[in-house]
Amino acid sequence: MPDSIQLAAKEAVDRINTIHWVTHVAMISMERYRLILTNPVVFASVFPGASFDNPRIDHLVEGHGALFTTTKRELLEPRNHDLFKAWQIVLAVTGMSSVLDTYLDSTVERITKKHQEVVGIFKSFSKLTRIRISEFGRYERVRHYHEVRNISLHNLGRTNQRFRNRTAERHHSDGPYVFFPHQMREYRDLLEDFIGFVEGRAVAASNLGEENGAG
Repeated sequence: MPDSIQLAAKEAVDRINTIHWVTHVAMISMERYRLILTNPVVFASVFPGASFDNPRIDHLVEGHGALFTTTKRELLEPRNHDLFKAWQIVLAVTGMSSVLDTYLDSTVERITKKHQEVVGIFKSFSKLTRIRISEFGRYERVRHYHEVRNISLHNLGRTNQRFRNRTAERHHSDGPYVFFPHQMREYRDLLEDFIGFVEGRAVAASNLGEENGAG
């Protein structure tokens, strides 16, 4: 069995901030690129001699050639633009949730002093550690985004009865979940506070365990 991955609170927050930064930079880059493609003067200065009509755009990687090819029209097509933004948000939410799960796994092992093979650590964490994460002031929002992660990975980003049961958000009908860019920042801020809450409780639980052991 491979060694489990240990992730401290500070590193977890740093990794979440990295994911938040990368996805926002990707969205900024796309918006700037679209501006270039719609302004003939700017386009001519950036791509001198290229046709403004519908140029082919290659993603070139040294030593590997063109790994991907698209066109100006594809990049400017509104539906493609919406899909790009939605998938950046999906990647952010799922990536930050993955970091959270790894941190929770590490915390369980730190408190129990043994590796736990757990599926669904977010749901099982309180039972394993006796830390009631539901006491976190904005727990329902954290749970909301964690379930968004689940439907993104396992249900093609569509809300369903399981999503409503696990979030107690009855207003969501069956169908595609609607993503908004501000959600990346909200989830990042929530997780930073949530990890701080869990860490405080975990340190107290570890200290109590050491005192009981010493006694």
